[in-house]
Parts: sequence; structure tokens; C-alpha cells
Amino acid sequence: MLFEKNENTIQALIVTPMQTRNYFLTKIISLTILSVIVALLFIYLAHGFEFNYFYLLAGIILTSVFLILVGFIMVSRCRSINEYLVLMMVAMLTLLLPPLLNESGIYKNDIFYIWPSQASITLFQGVFGEISINEAIYAVAYLVFWIILCYYISKKAFYKHIVMGGK
Repeated sequence: MLFEKNENTIQALIVTPMQTRNYFLTKIISLTILSVIVALLFIYLAHGFEFNYFYLLAGIILTSVFLILVGFIMVSRCRSINEYLVLMMVAMLTLLLPPLLNESGIYKNDIFYIWPSQASITLFQGVFGEISINEAIYAVAYLVFWIILCYYISKKAFYKHIVMGGK
């Protein structure tokens, strides 16, 4: 999206009757399919065919969509790839560090379940291990909540920073 913005491709799309949601959906679908293919390839190579397909697919699809939307929010404000990389590094540290502290046992606290990445980690735990149905429902519902919220924010950011030029 950053390259499309810098090459004025998005500005050309803005004047067409194509809706913003269609632009977002094409990006989300194509990048999510790529994520699923790569994840399945890695899992097959590392562990064979013995794993829980539901949790893997739910985890990959929901986490990918969530992170793509976070990327949309971040890239709409950036003017260069360096600016985007720094912003995404800060976002990833903020999203991943607290739940990883919890999972590693360094600092255990139930407050980390408010981070959307904790829901992703919970789903991925179900790929090779057992998680309860309540944990699975929490993880899926919480990621869906964050996807809806990030979609709304990304549409607003896209309109404000791309369509209106940051005004």
C-alpha cells in the first residue's frame, strides 16, 4: 500500500467508483491466502500431518486479517518505508511482548488476555495441544472483535490520510 500510495496508484483508484472495502478486501484476501499457504507448508515440513487443522486455520486467518488491518492503520500515516518499519516495530513490540512475558512465565498475569495477540497465542496452542472450548471461543470472538474495530479504524485512517491527504 505504501508503494501504491507513493506511485499515485491509490489516488487513481480513489476517483474510480471502486469502494474502499473492495480495495481492503482484495489486500486482506490475497495476503491471508499467502499466510495460510506458507503456514501449512511450514507445519507440514516440521510436523507432518498430525495437528489440529481448525485451530491452525482459525489462528492463521484471524491473526493475519488482524495484523493486515493494523498494517493498514500504520501505513496510511507513513510517507516512507523507514517510517513504516519503525512504526510497525513499535506496534509489534506493544502487541507481542506482554503476552510473550505471560506465556514464558516471566511475568504471569491475567491482564494480558486483553491483548489481541494473546487470543492468537491461545489458538496456536490448540494446534498441537489441548485448549478448552471456552478458550477457543474467547480467542475467536476476541480476534473477531479486534478485526471489526481495526477495520473501522483503518477505513477512517485511509479516508483521512490517503483520500483527504492527511487533513
